[in-house]
Amino acid sequence: MNFLRPRIITVLLLLTSATAGLAVHALSAAPAGTGALGTDVSSKPAYLIYIRAKTDNLGGYESYSAKVPGTYEGRTYRALVLNGVMTTLEGSLPDGVVVVQFPSVQAAKAQYYSAEYQAIAGERQRAAQGTMFIVEGLPDGTRAADVSSTPAYLIGVREKINNLGGYESYSAKVPSTYEGRNYRALVLSGAMTRLEGSLPDGVVVVQFPSIEAAKAQYYSAEYQAIAGERQRAAQGSMFIVDGVPASTD
Repeated sequence: MNFLRPRIITVLLLLTSATAGLAVHALSAAPAGTGALGTDVSSKPAYLIYIRAKTDNLGGYESYSAKVPGTYEGRTYRALVLNGVMTTLEGSLPDGVVVVQFPSVQAAKAQYYSAEYQAIAGERQRAAQGTMFIVEGLPDGTRAADVSSTPAYLIGVREKINNLGGYESYSAKVPSTYEGRNYRALVLSGAMTRLEGSLPDGVVVVQFPSIEAAKAQYYSAEYQAIAGERQRAAQGSMFIVDGVPASTD
């Protein structure tokens, strides 16, 4: 698992739990993402997400990254996103994003708090600034959209709600904008566990067959007709990131 692997990312903002209708649309039983992974995943997986806001010492971060795979040995996990190249759609652009799926919150915590990982965590903390957290996924989140060899993930990070009523009104309209599309909602503002940095107000991760499919959803007339409601009601960032190719182990 190479945590410096270049990928293509596009930033987008989250939906809330009110968008639960997204979770059950046009899905197959293919695995969610690919990469070095285990297959023993429960019906309600968890996702360890690291958003690298700034890299202060690239050499130090590369040294840390080269050591990370060894800390995962013997664990059940699936690397979905590994630091791709990013294109911002909304909000500020981070330096990098990593998303790793685990069978449960407990399994994700076990990796993070392991002696092996903690022995190198300080290297990353000295080399880069960012936030790391675990978020609960939706049941059956291991199932996937009908993906190509490189799936894409629409990820949204909501930092603050300025108008709850306005945001709820927007959220109620989101599911209908996904009608007829092939996707799977993996995370819809699930409970979060802070590991490092500040917790966002909410996170959404939606899988698509490709970057083009994710962009088609975001730029659709149906979604753009309501996007302004979210932008007025909440602050945050949104991105699409291409995932780890299916052929990668």
